[in-house]
Amino acid sequence: MKNLYREEEFLKLLERFLPENFKEERLQEKKKLVVQLEKYFAILQDRKSIKIKFIENNRFHASHDIDSDTILFNVLSIEDPFMVVNSLFHEGYHHITNFCEKYPERFNKEEMKHYKLNSYSSMIDNTLLCYINNPNDENYLVQPSEYGSYKEALLRGKELYSFMEGKFNKKGLVKQYEKISYFKEQEFSEKKFEKEIYPKRKILMDKFEKIILEDKLNYQIIMDRVNETVKKINDIEKLEVKSLVDFFYPLCWDLLKLEERKKVLNELIKKENLNIKEPTDEILSKNGIIIIEEVYKEHTNNLLRECTDKDFDFIGDLKYFNPFYNNKVSIHKQYKLHKDKDIDSYYPLMILEEAFYLFPKFSNVKSEYIDNVLDSYKRLDQVYSVGNRKHKVLEKSLQDFEKLNDYSNKFNKVSHHFWKKFYKRRISRDYM
Repeated sequence: MKNLYREEEFLKLLERFLPENFKEERLQEKKKLVVQLEKYFAILQDRKSIKIKFIENNRFHASHDIDSDTILFNVLSIEDPFMVVNSLFHEGYHHITNFCEKYPERFNKEEMKHYKLNSYSSMIDNTLLCYINNPNDENYLVQPSEYGSYKEALLRGKELYSFMEGKFNKKGLVKQYEKISYFKEQEFSEKKFEKEIYPKRKILMDKFEKIILEDKLNYQIIMDRVNETVKKINDIEKLEVKSLVDFFYPLCWDLLKLEERKKVLNELIKKENLNIKEPTDEILSKNGIIIIEEVYKEHTNNLLRECTDKDFDFIGDLKYFNPFYNNKVSIHKQYKLHKDKDIDSYYPLMILEEAFYLFPKFSNVKSEYIDNVLDSYKRLDQVYSVGNRKHKVLEKSLQDFEKLNDYSNKFNKVSHHFWKKFYKRRISRDYM
């Protein structure tokens, strides 16, 4: 492997990553520098170079996405050159361990097995079942993928900054770099690994093997049910709505050809008398669980557009709207906000905010949107979930709509009082 520390272009790049130089760079230029540095780090780590995608995220500095083999880099984190260096070495090593079969010369048989266990993706929904995401968990550093990546980033980074201190006559770079490391070097001593980390890892790997075995058994049970559903594809005209919904489970939906998906969705539209346009190939290519929500949302929006003669997206992102999660709604406040509006019309979500639950045609949203979507998700959960194991997209969607349903039920009483006060004051005002 060539010695990068003698290459002029690499040295020029490192000089631009000195703190006093890096802070002067504009954001777009910093992004370009990060991408350039990744290519050199790939050589230092003797691996393939990885794509970088810059995102806005408050949960992490950077992350290696296995599916796309991409480093997702938090834009805020590239303001700190030390964090850039740490993240590139860390995520670069995640690439190596996540694709350890491509680097067989680096690991012994046991290490290879442990890395495969740690990066196992569920056959049901591609969830990383054996990865511990919480740095405060006692086994976070015990798991091989994080132990290896933190150690690699710390030692590689210290080596790099030690060189830069001498080359550019800048003292204190190594100490500054050590400050941003989540774990200190003593955590990675050979003695600590043999006496503490390795014994715990053996126990953790046994646990992971059981999790994986259970996942494979659950997958087989689910696929048996999926295959039973798929067999009915040629008789869907005879099926009830609840049986049509069964086709939208992701593992089932993925098995259907485009024409079969169109056939199922059109039959659902027909049986439910849904007010929507002919489904496009773009819609049909989505996750089946998401399609259910989008179809009933479009149907409900179209009903409201017809009865109000207003071209709004009335529902918007209802399930994500935070003000709905307030426990109390002030009747007086809502009356003052909306007393001069046309109460017989229907106003979209972002205009009414908390009062969205209180207006007359919310009953349409409840019956045509919330109830239908929730019933569909409950049906999928009933048919395909094994024990406590739900598909991750189904689980999140079910939680969202159960919360929506709970809040709409709680606001029934509030809505009654609101309208009683609203009409009383409106009548009083109109006849004075």
